[in-house]
Amino acid sequence: MERIIDVHMHVGHRFEWTPRARAVWMDAGPYVPRLYDGEDRQLSERYGDVIKEEAWAGILIPEYSPETAGLMPFERAKEIARFHPELVPIANLNPNFHGDPMAAFDEQLAKGARALKIHPIHGFFFANDPRLHPGVRALRVGRSHCHVPRGHEHVPGMQDALCGSLYLR
Repeated sequence: MERIIDVHMHVGHRFEWTPRARAVWMDAGPYVPRLYDGEDRQLSERYGDVIKEEAWAGILIPEYSPETAGLMPFERAKEIARFHPELVPIANLNPNFHGDPMAAFDEQLAKGARALKIHPIHGFFFANDPRLHPGVRALRVGRSHCHVPRGHEHVPGMQDALCGSLYLR
């Protein structure tokens, strides 16, 4: 089994983040002037430069969690990867946002996603939600990776319990 070190960055225009997520993750550091233009649109080439300054590689994650982190579509990850092909764009699914998670996964794969991230803590669903099973089965067949972040979140309202070990079997 391959080992993966999680060096990731959520990507998207600053206005696509929720106000609380901006305050916790973006505005707390030195990044805003380096990542966004005067209209809060991501500067795709610079975004990748910042990631590479802090890590030798990484994954680029869209986000579909309107109640917690925000709505940052896969296209943002693809824009950065165009300038920095060594950074890996991956798909993100939220069964509470995507009416048909498998169709959303197929669409992101067709656009260049190379793995899948599901984030129960952000999206308010259990890690073993049956609506995600077809996508996870497709990954097994294709021998790709599925990233399920676990651990403490710093934004009030997120549900750490949704990602407990009981739900990852």
